[in-house]
Amino acid sequence: MICAHCGAENADNAVFCLTCGKPVAKAPEHDTENPAWRVLKNAASSAPFLTGAITFTIGLVLSFLSILCLNALMPWLYSLTLQILPTLGERFDFNAGEAARMIEDAFVRIEPSVRTSSIGAAAGMIPGVLTAIGLWITFASAKKSPKPAKGGLVILQIVSVFMLVLICLAVLAMLAAAVLASVNMPAFMTSVEAAFEEFDLPAGLFPLLALVLEILLVIVLLEVVVFLIYQIAVVRSLAGVLQTIKTGKPTAKLSLFVGIMLCFCAFACFVSGNLLAGIADVAFAVVLFRARKAMRKLL
Repeated sequence: MICAHCGAENADNAVFCLTCGKPVAKAPEHDTENPAWRVLKNAASSAPFLTGAITFTIGLVLSFLSILCLNALMPWLYSLTLQILPTLGERFDFNAGEAARMIEDAFVRIEPSVRTSSIGAAAGMIPGVLTAIGLWITFASAKKSPKPAKGGLVILQIVSVFMLVLICLAVLAMLAAAVLASVNMPAFMTSVEAAFEEFDLPAGLFPLLALVLEILLVIVLLEVVVFLIYQIAVVRSLAGVLQTIKTGKPTAKLSLFVGIMLCFCAFACFVSGNLLAGIADVAFAVVLFRARKAMRKLL
């Protein structure tokens, strides 16, 4: 070990210099952390990532509470309506008993549908719950070890692949529907023309209606295709991150398209009033843009 004061050589375990007697200053340790891993850990522990995880989780909890409230409010509203019906019947002069029977019949028919739809909505939240778990595991493990943990990212990858499969099934269903529609189109057009003649509608309205339907179908198809490409890009980006964790080499698979789509989805959420989802999308877009920029510097 070289003394920083006089330059004399000393043993590696020396505390004081044998020549000048001063403490031997140790050379500063070099930062041996993998730079690609550092980029991933900084991204997962950043404020935007935490903001996205918090807002996403809050939105998920509020959605679940709304489902619970819907199931709880239905019987309460039904009971309250039956209680105030006699008073309303006396005041507005209508048969409260008949109205109560009609409401009871409607409630008996609607309640199973509401309960079924609530169960379906709750089941549809499973991918969101898994996503939230993956996000929090990724954030919590970002600073615990030199090498980024894969657990949370694996969960996110599984959810992304599952969503990709669902979108592919939706595309196949749309193609099957289009084939069936093309087969039955002549009969459908004949029935529509007959309806136009029966109701004495303007003849020029029929081609316009057909054009509007075609435009709507094209828009829906384009949306599905765009989200299919988006989901493929998400799966590819996560695969690149997992490969970086495995090999330590920087990835070029962080998709710019995913970041742009997140910004677009955030704009749509803000317009529709879904502020929490919009904030989460913006936060994750910032994380992606920063990590992509840092990764590209390492390539």
